[in-house]
Amino acid sequence: MQQWALIDMADSLELLSPDFKNEELVQALRYESAHISRLARFLIGRGIKNPVFAVMLHWYLFTEWEDPVFGSRASAIHQMLVLTLQKSPNGERVWEAIRRQTDMVSQLGYIARELKVGKLKANRASQRLQEMVAESGACGELTSMRVPLPLDPNILLDGIVPSECFTFKSAMTPLCLCFHVDPLPVNWKQSPQQQLDQQQLNQQQRGSPKHLPAGGSSGGLGPEVGLSMGAP
Repeated sequence: MQQWALIDMADSLELLSPDFKNEELVQALRYESAHISRLARFLIGRGIKNPVFAVMLHWYLFTEWEDPVFGSRASAIHQMLVLTLQKSPNGERVWEAIRRQTDMVSQLGYIARELKVGKLKANRASQRLQEMVAESGACGELTSMRVPLPLDPNILLDGIVPSECFTFKSAMTPLCLCFHVDPLPVNWKQSPQQQLDQQQLNQQQRGSPKHLPAGGSSGGLGPEVGLSMGAP
């Protein structure tokens, strides 16, 4: 076992997915006698020590709420994760980041639904998308929203770039969204004031947009939302 290659955090959390068929962590978590098992407490404990793990664990549990078998357990474990974060010294800051992520994902979901229901042609849909995410648009808050990327919480999104957003030609009306990215990784130990000071220092360092791979639903964005982000 010591000779096995280490797996990254995302792959280790995949063991918790109901789609994972092997007799591993997912089976223990899904079929233990209690929702809040030793395994659940262990994972929450790791999340308190590792903010990135806590954020990713949140999204894995959150996206399973609708599962008819695992949903109630995922919800119970998630509730304990949130309560534990709120009571820990640095956990409130992590939970605030998760709350902002949830707000961003909610707004992106609203945009995706509106464009899909409108059944607009690609060019008009892209124009409408840019109108919605413009500073004066229905989701204008996205232009100044600073939030860790759900797919990789070490990356700090620093506002959407409306002019670079567009929709693809498809019946599903998938979106390509462009964000500025803070050149420095997320500092989970900074106070809100320190983060604000750092934000002001970094305003001059925003990079030009470049395309990056889209993320899946486990990151909280869904397959209909692609991402393009500015690099330093």
